[in-house]
Amino acid sequence: MEELKKIIAYIENQPILNKGVKILSQIFKNEDFYLVGGTIRDILLNKEPIDFDFAVKGKGIEVAKIFEKEIKGKFILLSAEDDEARVVAYKTIFDFKGFNEKNIIDDLAERDFTINAIAFSLKEKKIIDPFHGLKDLKNKKIRLTNDSVLEKDPLRILRAIRFACQLGFKIDKKIFDIAKNISLINVAKERINYELFQILAADDTYSYIKKLYHLGILFQIFPLDIFKEKELAEHSLKTYKKVEEIIANKEFFGQFEKEWNEYFSLSHSKEILKLAGLFHDVGKPLTKKESKNGEIHFYGHEAVGAKIVKNLLKNLRFANDDIRRLTRLIFSHMRLHLLASAPILTDRAIRRYFR
Repeated sequence: MEELKKIIAYIENQPILNKGVKILSQIFKNEDFYLVGGTIRDILLNKEPIDFDFAVKGKGIEVAKIFEKEIKGKFILLSAEDDEARVVAYKTIFDFKGFNEKNIIDDLAERDFTINAIAFSLKEKKIIDPFHGLKDLKNKKIRLTNDSVLEKDPLRILRAIRFACQLGFKIDKKIFDIAKNISLINVAKERINYELFQILAADDTYSYIKKLYHLGILFQIFPLDIFKEKELAEHSLKTYKKVEEIIANKEFFGQFEKEWNEYFSLSHSKEILKLAGLFHDVGKPLTKKESKNGEIHFYGHEAVGAKIVKNLLKNLRFANDDIRRLTRLIFSHMRLHLLASAPILTDRAIRRYFR
């Protein structure tokens, strides 16, 4: 089997992983232990794994502590409730999860997607794939291991979108059907932020952001009035789409490539710019006024919008620098109209705006 050969070859050619496997073989002696999840997925997709995930019989935390001493690494408790721990050694991450009295099939059944529910037996040197994750990897499809995993952890809807964006996979329609009935209200803000920024950092995300809007999940994350008004929501989403198209087309800025490169050399620039497109008009519902002749105005909506977004993002645990940069973009977005209406638009004026 091609997949089996690829996994074995990868382990043999990775000195640190090889060393870790030998240490674990001594710890378990006659018992089996498994390389699982994202590690297997990435190996089979020819991507370098960001960490090595192990599922072990017994208590994962206890195994991690023994492993830490043997490999002379640093122990980090991830979750006492889920029996998960991490060991960092030689700039490499080893994650451990115990399945106590259960078996490896039970452990895989609790994982989110079939492409993350593949295990490799390090004792018997065989692949364990009860949910046909190998087939889904070939077909570039994201499916749930079972219908209950989204209810157990609603954040998995964002993880599904993140994997789809990063890997170029398609999401099984059933995931969106189940997502209509989930709530992210009780999910930790830090976890939401992580998945959200991973999505925003990818290309061609508009269709998924729009999907989150129609599912009501975008409003759960960002409870803003713009998502209650259909016309304003559609305008905001279209602006997001256009910003994403511009970001993908570096040639759009032509002779201003220097300013372009300077901006995108900063951390989270792509993500912040996309969010600025989505949020630029959040102040409109509060500033809407109708003149005597029937004209609608939104005077000062950019300043009001910047304050609304600042307060929102603080509650969502966004980094202070990200908040500062995002609110500055929202506060300044009307300057584009002033530039566009100028009789002569000079390069100097454009560069000043970029700065």
